Amino acid sequence: MPSGVGYDMALPIIEALKAVGPDPEKIRNHIRTQQKGLMGRQGVRFSRTPQDGYGTDARDTVVVNVEGGKFVFRAYLKESFDRLKISDAALQAQLRELNMIEQ
Repeated sequence: MPSGVGYDMALPIIEALKAVGPDPEKIRNHIRTQQKGLMGRQGVRFSRTPQDGYGTDARDTVVVNVEGGKFVFRAYLKESFDRLKISDAALQAQLRELNMIEQ
């Protein structure tokens, strides 16, 4: 996990450098406007915008249980939301209401 976090932090910058070169303004603009659905090592998609610097999709969160003192994978949150018929629009509205993303 720690190495995955480091990889995911460097990935957008490396991808932007390859796409637009070393100009800091072009890198920033590319990350905010061009990297939609960039898949990180941890299985999280990044789609940053000027309003959302994290750009992560809450549905990518992993659902686990603890059994016998160990984490046991159950599903991704998206799969759980789909089964419960919770739409992306409803999730986005809830995140805005909680001030987790910009209005």
